[in-house]
Amino acid sequence: MAALAVTPTSVKVARVDESGVTQADSAEILQCDAVVIAVERPALAAIGGAEGSVGTERGCASTALYFAIDGPPPVSEPILVLNGDVGPALQPGPPVVNNICFPSSISPSYAPSGKSLASVTVVGDPEVDDAQLEAAVRTQLAGWFGESVHTWRFLRIYRVPYAQPSQSGACVPFQQSTRLASGLYRCGDHTSAPTLNGAMESGRLAAEAVLEDLRARGIGA
Repeated sequence: MAALAVTPTSVKVARVDESGVTQADSAEILQCDAVVIAVERPALAAIGGAEGSVGTERGCASTALYFAIDGPPPVSEPILVLNGDVGPALQPGPPVVNNICFPSSISPSYAPSGKSLASVTVVGDPEVDDAQLEAAVRTQLAGWFGESVHTWRFLRIYRVPYAQPSQSGACVPFQQSTRLASGLYRCGDHTSAPTLNGAMESGRLAAEAVLEDLRARGIGA
């Protein structure tokens, strides 16, 4: 049997189907024995040949803010600190912190020597500008860790419109098939539980399906 080979590419895709991958820029078709589409649900729907695939279309936004701290973090343990007092009845007003962690407590290489990195998550994409959101986050964190929070240096903010598939309402069932068509597969948290574990599991299931189908066709060991 022929040996399996994986070819990494870096092209914009216009369409995928049984004939291969059609590049958006040149219309050239890359011939493949198998194609795994590992993208979020909105991107999957935008690719020709995959637009009819089912999946969780509604998504949840998330906003991440990063701060540099001089010295050690206020929490030395490598844990995720959750906000147990969220909700309009408990905390009316501007959007606030959902959780915070200090990645440099896990890996010191995430921050320069003598400094720490703080990663803050706010659920959703608040309708305030970056400066207002930063101020609201600092105010809340100062209540947790003290006024030293106001000395933290703001690094960057990321607003992610589709951070993960929605888990509310009448969503489609988890563990959807990874096979879209002959030689065409998908993976991502929209096909499984919308978590990091679900995303990794979907990748494993896609790989297993590819190997099973290729070997049934006499390709690979």
